[in-house]
Amino acid sequence: MQHVWRAAAILSLIWTDFAMANDALPEHYAESVMVFSLSEDGSEEISLRLARFPGQGTATIWLHVATPAGAWSLADETFELAGGGATPVRADTAVFAARQGDQQVTFESFDRNDAQMGGRIRGTLRANATRHPELGSGDTAVALDLTFLGDSPGFRSQTNRWELTGRITGTIQVEGESVAINHPGKWHEQTGPREGFAPAFTYFNVQGGGVAMLIVAFAERVTGYALLDGNMHGISTFEIDGRALERRHFRAVLTNDQIIEGTAEVVQAWSVPIEGRRRPGTSILVESNVGSLLGTLNDWDPAG
Repeated sequence: MQHVWRAAAILSLIWTDFAMANDALPEHYAESVMVFSLSEDGSEEISLRLARFPGQGTATIWLHVATPAGAWSLADETFELAGGGATPVRADTAVFAARQGDQQVTFESFDRNDAQMGGRIRGTLRANATRHPELGSGDTAVALDLTFLGDSPGFRSQTNRWELTGRITGTIQVEGESVAINHPGKWHEQTGPREGFAPAFTYFNVQGGGVAMLIVAFAERVTGYALLDGNMHGISTFEIDGRALERRHFRAVLTNDQIIEGTAEVVQAWSVPIEGRRRPGTSILVESNVGSLLGTLNDWDPAG
């Protein structure tokens, strides 16, 4: 798969037949796109999320980087949109972009309606040497140039959530020191009306060895899927130990009555400020009855 990335072409992709004018957007319309990658030993992690609010012309960046040399993060709500209104998420190509002064982030995606979506993620940002950032720009230069290639069409929910697993390659530079990335990873999108961040949930997303599993457990329902050797299954029930434990046992029952269970070990931990609270997040290595897996396990409770 070969693609030539030209600046003029990228700008032209911002508006297509699927783009919506700002005055036609639903109230509280928002876009979220992110990539995540974790090394098999859990020592290297990259998580970059861009939240765009076309009706307001603003954007938020969350960045976490961990290498054997240290950990850096950024949480900044003062970015502005690059390219105008809503991103044409139903087109075959789409670009999510934001900027603030000399900082910028671009998620370019292609083959969005094929079996294997691809993307390129570039950013020039300033982060701080912490896992628990306060809002605002940092003082450490971080540059990213990453490529994502999906390994399946992924999972699209009825709430405009799209989750794809695959592989992420490229480089991350922190203060000029470069780290090569070639690890399993994921691409996530969610678009639509969203007045607040979310109700309470547990988010469990892991992959490895022909297995990919996404589970979002709310108080009264569970949604998600398990992809096993190319076969997609729904999730009937999900149980997991509380977040106070560094090793959390989980048990998922699929719609075909198969049980997947194991233990998730926390290898990276972060938090970000949102809506007056701090949202914790972790990266995990999993040992289970379907093999060794890796991914993310996040909890959010807006009430406490």
